Amino acid sequence: MNDKTFLDELNKTSNAFNEAMKEIENQEEAWWNSLTEDERINAFCCVSRRIYQGDVKEKRSFRGILYDICQFGPEA
Repeated sequence: MNDKTFLDELNKTSNAFNEAMKEIENQEEAWWNSLTEDERINAFCCVSRRIYQGDVKEKRSFRGILYDICQFGPEA
């Protein structure tokens, strides 16, 4: 594979990734906008509390907060 072909393929991959990320963002925004104001406040408070717990109180890394505090797996 020559440099131009490699760069073209890399560009296609980058574009596909960016499109997928935009689609996820659109889905997340649609979900957020479907919530009532009380539900948005509750979601914000829950996430903020978990970040505060992990970052300030327990001094965990971002991944530590994601895995241990929020109980997400590596897919997050």
